Amino acid sequence: MIVMRRRIYFLKDITLKEEVLKKAHESWFVVHPESTKMYKDLKEFYWWLSMKKEIAEFVSKYGIC
Repeated sequence: MIVMRRRIYFLKDITLKEEVLKKAHESWFVVHPESTKMYKDLKEFYWWLSMKKEIAEFVSKYGIC
């Protein structure tokens, strides 16, 4: 993990990425966003390779919330 300016860059830490995705998806403030909105919200503070694809896959696992 690298912190640069306002963004956290995850290199290969799958556990941290999963935790960020779970917290973002389950947050009452966010109200279970679709993958595009979740990506736009998270990319302001986080980045990793294949981020958009992984968010879409994560959200698709939950179906309709």
